[in-house]
Amino acid sequence: MAQPLKNFLIITNATKDPGFLFTKRVADCLQDMGCKATCVQPDADETKTPEKTDCVITLGGDGTLIRAAGDKRVKGLPILGINIGTLGYLTDADRTTAFDVLGRAASGEYEIEHRMMIDGEVRRNGKVRCHNSALNDIVLNRREDMRVMDFDIYINGDFLTGYTADGAIISTATGSTAYSLSCGGPFIEPSAKVMMVTPICAHSLTGRSIIVDENTKIGIRLRDRDNRIRTDRGVWFDGQYCADVQTGDEIIVRQSSQETLLVRTTRCGFVQRLREKL
Repeated sequence: MAQPLKNFLIITNATKDPGFLFTKRVADCLQDMGCKATCVQPDADETKTPEKTDCVITLGGDGTLIRAAGDKRVKGLPILGINIGTLGYLTDADRTTAFDVLGRAASGEYEIEHRMMIDGEVRRNGKVRCHNSALNDIVLNRREDMRVMDFDIYINGDFLTGYTADGAIISTATGSTAYSLSCGGPFIEPSAKVMMVTPICAHSLTGRSIIVDENTKIGIRLRDRDNRIRTDRGVWFDGQYCADVQTGDEIIVRQSSQETLLVRTTRCGFVQRLREKL
């Protein structure tokens, strides 16, 4: 038995729960069990996390949980995801099982699952232009111009290969079932501490994902075959826009010192969850 969870911060996606009717049911359920619940929305940055918060509950889909994982209010706190959205790979419950799951969490019938995160920074002329962390992935992609881009991949500072493609995805094992999957990347068991580079629509017959361990530094350097400075590309961290990039810029990605802690009250494993969602 784990330590019972009694003080909760509920982060709700208002689009998924119009009028916050389900959110109120969750808060009332927790209060009936003798727990304390504080409710906020994902974009309520001015709201501070109450002291002695034991757990964060996200009501939405995977996007809501991923956004919460990068929220400073949530850092270091376990997250219990309840899916009221679409896919729900990362969540532990849905509308039909939510209240049973809340009861288990409040009575200590749960485990904590540790998910690796990655840190990334965008550099221009050696200076850091932006940096952030991601649970799923860091993506280099086109913004406006539909032309392919050229870039090189470096592993621990050594040149590995070059691509002509629409972009690239650097993902964690958790992110292997997200955008990378749509681009032909493999499934990776989510507890694995690895990083993966997947080209987006590579102009090649052999463009495949590259998987490296957690101690690796991945670098992407943008170039152009015609030596022109192009500025129509961007970098996104877990779907949130970070910065524009241009020829000569670098994207550096490493394992983060931060982890995402997920509350698991069910015995549904990765393979079963994958089978149900696909």
